[in-house]
Amino acid sequence: MEAGRPWKGFIKASGEKPKLDKNVLKQVWQYAKSYRDGIVGSLIAILLGSVLRLITPLFLRQIIDRAIPEADLTLLIWLLIGLLITPVVGGFLQVIERNFSARVGEGIIYDLRMALFEHFQRILCGSLRIHHLVR
Repeated sequence: MEAGRPWKGFIKASGEKPKLDKNVLKQVWQYAKSYRDGIVGSLIAILLGSVLRLITPLFLRQIIDRAIPEADLTLLIWLLIGLLITPVVGGFLQVIERNFSARVGEGIIYDLRMALFEHFQRILCGSLRIHHLVR
């Protein structure tokens, strides 16, 4: 084992990435389509957060280019309020996005687990029937 990478000797994964084909994407969509609203909500929250981060430099430009040179105290106050509110709204959007993402991710994981357990039960019940018939 190497000193900097102690787990390298235990992990035998190949370096190549798995191929995505239409069948895999169809299976993923089958699990994800029941969470469409959460996925769309998460994407909207990400989009709004990105737009909000783009607004801050515009506020600063207006403060430097208009409010201070023109000595417009009212505009300066409104722009500063906007600068103070922007991170608060951004944080709120991050909480919303994390909530959507967590619900979608955990829901899909739950659905996959349930499908796996149902599959195992069918296999187990089938083997028990065969075992019972053989006896």
